[in-house]
Order: sequence, then structure tokens, then C-alpha cells
Amino acid sequence: MTCNGGQRPTEDRGLTPTGAGRGSGKVTAVGLLGDALAAVAGMSYEQLLTERVLAPLGMSATAVTVPPERTDRLMGGHSRRGRPRPPIQDFMPAAGSLRSSADDMLRLLAACLEPPDNTLGAALRLSQQPQARIGKGCRWAVLVHRNSPQPPPGGLA
Repeated sequence: MTCNGGQRPTEDRGLTPTGAGRGSGKVTAVGLLGDALAAVAGMSYEQLLTERVLAPLGMSATAVTVPPERTDRLMGGHSRRGRPRPPIQDFMPAAGSLRSSADDMLRLLAACLEPPDNTLGAALRLSQQPQARIGKGCRWAVLVHRNSPQPPPGGLA
């Protein structure tokens, strides 16, 4: 993101741009938020997510905990050296521990494109709206992988 003639909004305040560098706290923050929401609801994060999001959207093949009879459907990961690795078990489920099927992802996409007429639909619509202004003349830029061609100077409009 760039503002006002290409100056990055965080440079003048000594802040690190979102997602920059190792050890970014975003994942931890999302994990803690999930834990807090679950504690307030009096149930596990997986139960809360299933009750309030997954079940209403008909996403029955999405879960944090994959039952043993479905583990053969999991796509395995690999190490840097190409060795098979077991699925990651995260201690903060909201930080990215969901396993889903392509069909369920299409159900989520459909709900995002045409939100249901209920509180979940209202939340989906709200999640697609800008929530903060950063300043005059700001625009988003597409970040590219370090081995990909770089965006033009000043970012992408």
C-alpha cells in the first residue's frame, strides 16, 4: 500500500508494514481472538464455529478435528527437502487449523457472493466492507512472492 506520492504510511512512524518480517503477531492475535470468543460462548472454538457458521452454511466437511475415518482425505504436506509431513496440529485453532473440502469452500464462496438473510449473512456482508480509512490518496497494492516480477514503482492502483 502506498500513500501520497508513493510514501509508505508506516515509514514515518517507524512501524513495520503488515505481514513484513518473521514473527508477525497476526496469527497469534487471531488465535487469541478465537480463544476469547470461545470462552465467552462457553464452548470450544470448533463447537462455536460449527454451531454458528459451518452448520448454517451446510459445511459438513469442514472441521478443526478431522475424524479418523476421514484422515485419508487429508492432503499431506512436505518438508523443504520433499519429505512427507503430518498435518499441523495447532494449539490455537482459530489461527488456521480448519480442514475443508472443495465442496465446502464453494458453499462458503456462494454464501459470500449471496449472503443469507440472517445474522450470519449480515456478518458476511460486514466482513466485505472497508472498516478503516488510512488517509487521503491511499491505495492497495498487490504483494508478490520474492521470486515473482516486482510491481511497478509506487504500487498498483
